[in-house]
Amino acid sequence: MKKYLFKTLMPFGLGALLIYLLWFAAVVLISPPQYILPHPLSVLRKLASMPTVFLRNTWVTMLAFGNGLLIGLALSFVLSVLTIRSRQLAAVITPLMVIVQSVPKIALAPLFIIWFGYGLGPKIVIAALVSFFPLYINLVGGMQAVDLEFLDYAATLRLTPWKTIMKVRLPFATPYFFAALKMAVIYSVVGAIVGEFVGSDKGLGYLIIQGDLSFDSPLLFASLHILVIIGVVLYLGVTILEYWALRWKVEGKDDLGFMVTA
Repeated sequence: MKKYLFKTLMPFGLGALLIYLLWFAAVVLISPPQYILPHPLSVLRKLASMPTVFLRNTWVTMLAFGNGLLIGLALSFVLSVLTIRSRQLAAVITPLMVIVQSVPKIALAPLFIIWFGYGLGPKIVIAALVSFFPLYINLVGGMQAVDLEFLDYAATLRLTPWKTIMKVRLPFATPYFFAALKMAVIYSVVGAIVGEFVGSDKGLGYLIIQGDLSFDSPLLFASLHILVIIGVVLYLGVTILEYWALRWKVEGKDDLGFMVTA
């Protein structure tokens, strides 16, 4: 596990180091105005000078994308199972999902604000919508890609269609699910920020807008730093969870047993 963590964390650490070196070199060599590209130290000073403000607004954004991600997970699970279970439902659900996903979420954000107000509601809805689609598509694809020998074995055990989905198709779709979850956690954060851009008086998106309007680049960059940290932590968390889930799957003694035990 330690070796796996090191291999996972090292690219992020090297990438961050490279970005900061280039940033520092640009500030020193080019000396751009503060409002265009602030010094890295001024961004750190901004973070240190307003800890309560950043913590309060970070919490608001986390509530928005966290709730949105949970709703997206629940919807994707239910609708993907219904899609696999019934061809009639699949003929209705899949086109509807594609139509909804084709509409830019930033275009829907003002409408959600009219419906749900300026609170967390619109941000949660947008985060749920943008995180839902990759989860749904990958779960359906994973459950459809199950090996026929597993389905034949399930039929031999006389498993019901629902048990076949739960014990065969869903476990087989686990790698697909985690691949989608890595995207969904990032998309949910982006969705929450989009909602805050359109209309909000709190959250990291609100701080970014305030930094832009007031030409306070350190505030803007400090907010972006927090967003990047949140995204990286979420991605790494899913990666570690995937490692443990698939490790358990691979270490099973019986390739069929963990999926289709009656």
